[in-house]
Amino acid sequence: MRGSSGLGNSNPMSDEGLRHVLARHGYRIRFREHEWVECLIASAAESFAGTGLDRASALQAALAKCFPSRVARELFEVAVAAASRTLPVPADAETASPPEAHPAPAPSPSPPPPEPRARVPISSPRVAPLPPAARPVVRSGQDRVRALDELAILTDRIEESRDELAWSTAPRQRLAILAWICEARSHTDLFPEDLEIRESVARVSRQLTEIGKAFWPGSVTALQLQMQPSDLPRHLLGGSPATWARAAELAERALASLEYGDERRGHDPYGWSDSSALSPEPSQPSSILEGLVSAVEEAWGPLDRFAEPRNPEDLPDPVLYQRWVRELRWIRVQHVDPDRWARVMGRLRWWACRRNGPVQAEGRELEPTFRPERPWSRLLEQDGLQRPELPLPEELVEKARHRYDGKRLLLVGNRRDPVEQERLRRALPTTELEWRFPEPKLLDAVPRAVSDGAFDVVLGAVGLQSPGLDLALARGCRSVSVPYLRTNRGQPLACLRALARVS
Repeated sequence: MRGSSGLGNSNPMSDEGLRHVLARHGYRIRFREHEWVECLIASAAESFAGTGLDRASALQAALAKCFPSRVARELFEVAVAAASRTLPVPADAETASPPEAHPAPAPSPSPPPPEPRARVPISSPRVAPLPPAARPVVRSGQDRVRALDELAILTDRIEESRDELAWSTAPRQRLAILAWICEARSHTDLFPEDLEIRESVARVSRQLTEIGKAFWPGSVTALQLQMQPSDLPRHLLGGSPATWARAAELAERALASLEYGDERRGHDPYGWSDSSALSPEPSQPSSILEGLVSAVEEAWGPLDRFAEPRNPEDLPDPVLYQRWVRELRWIRVQHVDPDRWARVMGRLRWWACRRNGPVQAEGRELEPTFRPERPWSRLLEQDGLQRPELPLPEELVEKARHRYDGKRLLLVGNRRDPVEQERLRRALPTTELEWRFPEPKLLDAVPRAVSDGAFDVVLGAVGLQSPGLDLALARGCRSVSVPYLRTNRGQPLACLRALARVS
């Protein structure tokens, strides 16, 4: 690599000097070779990747990203030149072969180079230090602690968002899982050799893998250990990310775009298009769900672990399968266990993915965009049902009223639903409930209000795709020992369940 590590058209730099300067600022160079070569220049704070046909070209591509401006490149060259003059020259310097897999071709004849400029040592007052934008940041022990804290908060966010994820459509589930695992793996970019961080990321991966196998939304390639950001599906992310942090950002953006598009098309808050077909509602939705669970588990094995049935080759009767699909969609978002509902849905999706003609044909009714021409109740030959009054579970209401009598609650959400807000107020008449929505100063105002004793509990109704707001709320509340409860989209039933979780 000696003599071939220059940036662009700059004068060549020695490999030893280049590595010495990068290492002095906390950077390391790593290569990965397939049919081409990838080079990663990484510190604890950031990373830059480049590709090429050999190591030299891959390194140059990574350096071009690391030092994108002309000023940064010139300053780096000065530093490398100064370091090269002070480093000892290896005894075999003249005969050492470059580390590329294939030797580079001999350069073509070129006119004599111009008279070189005098190089000034990097310590000279004539040379300005690296500007802040180009100066590498070395991670401290506090940064490591912060990364572990963010991974712990991410684990809590995944667990407490599970109910909302269960009700969501498969495309939303897939993007949410993708965003979460990319967010977790971004910490391994910053701390590639930290075993505790890698184990924390592995725990998140196992957590999401279990959800994926139970709900069966489709493949999430980022959960595979050997995958790199550039391997992720471009059609989902809208681009090819170079880092896990960028992949997480693109996945969050894709999820937000999907939610916005669903809303414009008139879909419900979870992405389904059949809201108008749910009425009249079933009088006993829990009984219907338990009947489905019993029927599916009796012949094809338990649902408590994975969607894949006990005998993958044994498929249900298409007529029975269609009835299960319709019953499951009819009782959606009723007073039933969301996790059990999603596990049944996962097994039905698994069968639909088997490419079996009859079952696959009926599986089209599983698609979020499918909207029946008649209500589900009529398709199930249950006409004449009256829309029942479905009150909030009395047990949850009584527990919340007793525990939070006279308490001051703050709900921070990104949706305005006056009907649901009033319903929650009626359920908790003896509490002081205040609602706030994301504003520019919200992230500072909420922790300050909590620390001043203005609220006893904070409810976070931030959905699946507001990690920044969730992180700020979690940290702000924890700093003053005030409970922070995630309530998905702030629906009354979700709020009561969250309040009941507090011991």
